[in-house]
Amino acid sequence: MAKSMPLPDSGKPPPSCKAILLCERAIVESETQLISLIGILNHFGAAEFPAELPPITVYLQLVDGIGSYQIHVETLDLSSGAEVVRSPNTEIQFPERPGSIDLIIPISSLSVEHPGGYDIVVFANEQELDRQQLTIVDLSEGDSNDETIFSDESD
Repeated sequence: MAKSMPLPDSGKPPPSCKAILLCERAIVESETQLISLIGILNHFGAAEFPAELPPITVYLQLVDGIGSYQIHVETLDLSSGAEVVRSPNTEIQFPERPGSIDLIIPISSLSVEHPGGYDIVVFANEQELDRQQLTIVDLSEGDSNDETIFSDESD
């Protein structure tokens, strides 16, 4: 019986996830490479279920990686633990340490069976890095209790 070869990147620590944000879309400015996140969100509403949600974008800032990693995102239904959708793998390469990589992962389709909590989970080489919760609200039952607080720094 042949021995399986160890993976070339096995044993190295995963990168750290410095930021994970869910948004409607991300725009990368062509000249400066600055990233603008449009419509940052943590909840969606639907009037009936099952529901097809509009596309969302996952913005990640990963730091302290060594070499290459396969990154993917899974959306999990917190009530059942079931995987709802999984993004394709994206290979990233950290050219040096310390360093950071900004990564934009689109989730084009998200079908949900019921209101409640869903986690967006980030993996590097099949190891969980971080997660962000997305709450799906039943609009037929009234408004969400979430609110946005603005800080006025002009005082």
